[in-house]
Amino acid sequence: MSEALAVDTGEGTPLNLSIVASKDDDGKDDDISHLASLAEVASESDAGRSQLHSPAEITPEQMHKYNLSLEDSDAEDDEMEVHVPYSPEGRGSSPSNFNYVTESEMTFGRRLAQRLSASSCLGKLYDPSKDIEPTIVVSAASNLSLGDEERLGVQDHEILLPPQLDKAWQFFEHYALPRCFVGVKQNSVISASPNQKQRYYRAEPGEAGHQTRLYPIWRTPLEDMADFGIGVGMYFSMIRYLAVMCFIAGCISIPNIIFFQSDQYSDGQKGISSFKNLGSAICTRTAYQPCPSCTVDDMKERGNGWIIEGSSPDPDNDTTVMFIKKNQCAINELFGSISLSIVCFVTLSMFIFIFNQRRMRFKLDAQDHTTADYSIHISNPPYNAKDPKNWKEFFEKRFDDLHVTLCTVVLKNDELIAKMAERQKLLSKLKSRLPNHFKFCSADLETTVLQCSEPGVISRLLCCSVGPKELYDKILKIDVEIEQVSSSDFPTSGVFVTFETEDMQQRVLAEMTFPSLCNNVVDSKFKWGGHVVLEIDEPDEPSSIRWADIDETLGTRMRQRIVSFLFTIGLIIFGAYCITWVHNNEPSNTAYLIVAFNIFTPFVVRMVSSYETYYSQTSYAASVYLKITAFRWINTAIVTAVITPFTDTLRDGHLISAISTLFIAELIQRPMFQLVDLLGTIKRHILAPRAKNQHKMNLLLGGSEYSIGERYTEVTKVLFLTCFYCTLYPAAWFFAALILTVYYWLDKFCVLRKWRQGPKINAKLSIVSTYFFLACIAVLAVTTAYNVARFPFDDACETAEEVPSSYVGDYINEAQEFMFTISDSDTVYKVCDQNMYGYPQSFPPIPYFQPEGEEWMDITQLKFAPITGWVAVGVLSSAVLFAIIKLVVKIILPLFTKTYRASTSQQNYPFSLILADKYLEIEAYIPQIKIPGNEFPSILCDIDGIDKDLIGWRGHSKDDFSSHNLIHDIPKVLKRNNSPRSLSEETNPIFAIVKQWTPTDDYNSSVDDYTTESPSSSSSKFAKFLFQ
Repeated sequence: MSEALAVDTGEGTPLNLSIVASKDDDGKDDDISHLASLAEVASESDAGRSQLHSPAEITPEQMHKYNLSLEDSDAEDDEMEVHVPYSPEGRGSSPSNFNYVTESEMTFGRRLAQRLSASSCLGKLYDPSKDIEPTIVVSAASNLSLGDEERLGVQDHEILLPPQLDKAWQFFEHYALPRCFVGVKQNSVISASPNQKQRYYRAEPGEAGHQTRLYPIWRTPLEDMADFGIGVGMYFSMIRYLAVMCFIAGCISIPNIIFFQSDQYSDGQKGISSFKNLGSAICTRTAYQPCPSCTVDDMKERGNGWIIEGSSPDPDNDTTVMFIKKNQCAINELFGSISLSIVCFVTLSMFIFIFNQRRMRFKLDAQDHTTADYSIHISNPPYNAKDPKNWKEFFEKRFDDLHVTLCTVVLKNDELIAKMAERQKLLSKLKSRLPNHFKFCSADLETTVLQCSEPGVISRLLCCSVGPKELYDKILKIDVEIEQVSSSDFPTSGVFVTFETEDMQQRVLAEMTFPSLCNNVVDSKFKWGGHVVLEIDEPDEPSSIRWADIDETLGTRMRQRIVSFLFTIGLIIFGAYCITWVHNNEPSNTAYLIVAFNIFTPFVVRMVSSYETYYSQTSYAASVYLKITAFRWINTAIVTAVITPFTDTLRDGHLISAISTLFIAELIQRPMFQLVDLLGTIKRHILAPRAKNQHKMNLLLGGSEYSIGERYTEVTKVLFLTCFYCTLYPAAWFFAALILTVYYWLDKFCVLRKWRQGPKINAKLSIVSTYFFLACIAVLAVTTAYNVARFPFDDACETAEEVPSSYVGDYINEAQEFMFTISDSDTVYKVCDQNMYGYPQSFPPIPYFQPEGEEWMDITQLKFAPITGWVAVGVLSSAVLFAIIKLVVKIILPLFTKTYRASTSQQNYPFSLILADKYLEIEAYIPQIKIPGNEFPSILCDIDGIDKDLIGWRGHSKDDFSSHNLIHDIPKVLKRNNSPRSLSEETNPIFAIVKQWTPTDDYNSSVDDYTTESPSSSSSKFAKFLFQ
């Protein structure tokens, strides 16, 4: 018997191994170790074959290294020949070049793994997979055996290679992490434009045909971060701008920091509990003053020890006397001027940023060529409009010089997709139960189930795991359901049309975006069939579309949003209750509880949001953004202020101390958790080296997902907390600037080196953040006005009464360790309510609203409180008016008039030109979903006739997407159920239909000599024309 071992060396020349193997007495080959020891190595050069006759022993480790596999061969029966065919360079070629990278091009985790694996002391402990030797897997039907165990397999002989840890790290670096092409400036037609700055061009996941590298952390410009979605680019643009703004605001606040720490304000804040509170409004200059009108109820309402009672120092008088603590800290005109300047500066800066966002979106969008710039989405297609050719004809007949390049018709088959996804999950679970030396055979599940192991008791109890027989029964049941559902007539639920140029897309949107309430005046030529007015908009990017949820009804989504909204309110109430309870019992732990809530809230919100359906990942991220922001704003800043007694505002160890702790925790905890990534570290360095096969190892090194919505809410939380408390804690601006700077580089590092590539999120999050920024500047202006008016936060108002004789004398309280003396010349005080937040009518907080007879404002406050109060009115009115205008433009105007405006400047690059450019990546609207347990997405349509570069990713095999396409499962299900149905004879499609047409004319230059043959051959001819 003769067979061939295929060896992938990863080099440009092939490696031929001629193996002469003897037969044992039974006519069987010796084991693989013996066969390997009889090898000769040969090398093939470009000029021809030249045999190297130096014998070489191939050890299992070498076989492991060179990825040996068995193939049938036509050689003589007593000879075994090994040959590796050369794989030409090109898109989708075998990723052999993954092996050859310098150490500097690797991630730190991979370098660490290589060093630990090579360590003589820790190597075997760290990477037990090195001790696993290659084994031969044989088919159960072949009646062959190796040792005492029967092997399953699709072929009689197959080498099962042990998992390679470094190969899993290659998967992480080439599939999970974003990579860019090397040397684009000199090789790409579009990038060689004279007006194009040198930049990095993103490669699709798994790109192996051209040299790529990881994006550099320090040198990747902000514009290139938009390669991962405009929402990501806008996030980094926003955080950089806000960091600079906060730093400048901090510099403006320096006089207030100096003032608070001066002798003029509070005797240099001597005795303050922590250095982090220096320069804040904490008042350490206090004194107890006589308060004959104070009552026990007043004492209970205010902070502990603010109002006290004692005995008269006169031994002949046993009268109980009451005292109130007076803050002897007053603001000056400099403080008022600086506070007012900060409000004006931040308000102006935020409005400049908001108005500049649109220009920034244009700039980032112009840097990248995305499918959404060429496409439209039709959300209300006729239920039977399933032929892409009809859609192509509809648009091309109504517009001159217009060409439809791609059309995706989506069907309302969400139930079928859900059942097929569930079937894949069940198969993955069944596969995980199969011992590693067995080959999983989905065509023979009955035999496979018999080889699977039962789950342990712990797995059953904690993970609710079920046995292989139960999994098999579920698969059989769901197969029947799939057969029943697949026989339905699925209506059309959406259509995506991609044009050849951006100008074509913008012309269609401008002509066919009609007012919602004016459909009766629409020209009939723009109506489908003469009577259906199509609802057209610009879609999200293909990777952002949630194809399993896209056809959900509006009513279902509204019900889900209501339930989710109510749950979020309940979560906020629960958090507020817990914070209040801890504050009342252990005030020093309040800040730590808030930090804990901020850490774990995103997990809860993501879990709740997972039960909702969204059109796109952008909508999902916006929903998460809103929920988490609402929780964090309320429980971090507002609840803290509400539960803190008013008289504890300037008290050391209370409100301001908690706020400073929050800032320090924000500066430390997120970078620590994000960099350490405990769960990810355990997966990469503990579980992955112990995985039993390459598939599991790759999954464990797949990288962590990230939500850009959560990143936005982190930033707005810091900004809101700063705006809320900066008047009393001016150093908050410096903390915010430092925190945002850390966020910028930390998140950039994680996007480029730690997190798995996510869907491209559009600019919707930046639009949503506009309303939060408006709220921040309104809060800044309002809290500044109230804080200026409420000084000195002690609820003590001076009276004209004389000190009663019973108060005169010395007071010593040994337990409280304080001493004071009352003389007959001292002033008598009474309790007054300085907390203007609680007044029925107190906005703006101006001196006019002080209760008669309880005036407390000094001359500085009487001067600045009216100014800050009316400035607050102006800022608040501007923010509310601006928000209303944006909402009217967004929601009301589209009901009555056309509001479409091009979201980007037109670019003269045809879609086919970008597709043909080997360094520019673009993808089509090809339905696909991610199923847990799979390394790659699962495709949900027939992709024959579609350029494979439009799919957006590459698998392990060149142009082999069949194993990742769920449509091929339907024939298997029908065959298993012995169904008489034949899909080839059915006319009703059950999956989305995608068609591609290569243009016959070049809409940008004189490219007129390529034809409309198959898309792949046409693209090849187009590429040759472009690059000749």
